[in-house]
Amino acid sequence: MLRAADVSFDYRRGGGAAGRPAADRSGRRRVLDGVSVHVERGLIVGLLGPNGSGKTTLIRLLAGLLTPQRGEVFVDGLPIGGLTRRAIARRIALVPQDTHAAFDFSVLDIVLMGRYPHLGTFALEGADDVALARAALAATGTSALEHRSFSTLSGGERQRVVIASALAQASDVLLLDEPTASLDVGYQLEIAALLRRLNQARGTTMVLSTHDLNLAAGLCDRIVLLKDGRVIADGPTADTITPERIALAYDVTAEVQFHARAGHLTVTPLARCP
Repeated sequence: MLRAADVSFDYRRGGGAAGRPAADRSGRRRVLDGVSVHVERGLIVGLLGPNGSGKTTLIRLLAGLLTPQRGEVFVDGLPIGGLTRRAIARRIALVPQDTHAAFDFSVLDIVLMGRYPHLGTFALEGADDVALARAALAATGTSALEHRSFSTLSGGERQRVVIASALAQASDVLLLDEPTASLDVGYQLEIAALLRRLNQARGTTMVLSTHDLNLAAGLCDRIVLLKDGRVIADGPTADTITPERIALAYDVTAEVQFHARAGHLTVTPLARCP
């Protein structure tokens, strides 16, 4: 459904994305190097790895916001580089780390923005679009916030509303970059439960990057483990989140156990590797 094939990406040091790489790579910083990822329909795939491993860059490549200097990204078998932004948005929705609005929009306005890929040029949202937006609010438990200003919401409420906007986009794939970052433990549990419910009830395919090993262990079907811009492990969660792999990726000794009451693996970091 969504595939990155041998993608590499450089940034200019101290600046934005580089163009096609020149023969002289001085001044460039390699972020991803020959990364391949295959996301099957209906799965939740977690991207794990230490800071600087390339998780956010890979999310942006999968969303079509960046162009790899080598390799290619495909969605439904089509090269994403050959699709328009509107065509990509009909297939892929992105929930970024930052969820601040530039203007004082209402919650319903924010969610209706997810409908733009389905509107004609200069067209306004119709009754069907409003109905879909309200259904997305209901699915994320935010219907009561419809008339609130987005800027007045708590962090957890904002994240759920942004996910509602992504659902209103009616895309096949949901990409989430650090969906629980900066949230307290209560909101972290709330967002994890929401994503699990959306996947089970709607069959939504998801790719999420996270630093939270326990979130990934409890939510994801598969894990892609990155380090220094390369994939060092890729497979079912139970086979990938292991003490050996955690030590390899993070240089940390950890205990990994199945928690019967939680119903999933739990990770307890113990110390830096000697």
